[in-house]
Amino acid sequence: MEQDKSCIIRHFSHYCSLTDDEKALLASLEESPTSIKAGTVLWEMGAPANEFCTLRSGWAYSYRHLENGDRQILEVFLPGDIIGLREFAFSQRLENVRMISDGVICHFPHKRMLEVFRESLSLTSVMFAIASRQQALLTERLVNLA
Repeated sequence: MEQDKSCIIRHFSHYCSLTDDEKALLASLEESPTSIKAGTVLWEMGAPANEFCTLRSGWAYSYRHLENGDRQILEVFLPGDIIGLREFAFSQRLENVRMISDGVICHFPHKRMLEVFRESLSLTSVMFAIASRQQALLTERLVNLA
């Protein structure tokens, strides 16, 4: 894939200037693209959490089913997002993820993320900033629901 067309590179570039090596590391997370139809479940709660995926195109969302049968939307994912970060420290999925629209995703194993962390402190910092931002948004949603 050409680096200038990479959604994840564009996304991370909003946080800092990226070197060519860092762009190559990020581009490696978008290998093996898979086309996915709208409505497809990417994974279900309780499934093994051993990989992430980047969203190259399309939209997706994470959700949980509530005891009363309602569905609670937790997060909406846009191109360039890495889906599954919240579950990095867990062995099982904590939520369901489904495509909103047709799109393209690229799966990669957790160990690949650790390699990126080892190779680039800047990308590790950006990943932490993204995760912190997601946590803050989730907290705001909880406050608004109360």
